[in-house]
Amino acid sequence: MSGARLDLHIALELKRKESGHGVAALCGGGGGQGDALILKR
Repeated sequence: MSGARLDLHIALELKRKESGHGVAALCGGGGGQGDALILKR
């Protein structure tokens, strides 16, 4: 999945479940790079 799709899915689930936090790990595209995303409602 793309980072944008993961972001949107987490945001929609936070809204649906009325949760407080969501986390996703994103691949940076090579070379050992990576990113993490933390969303707070």
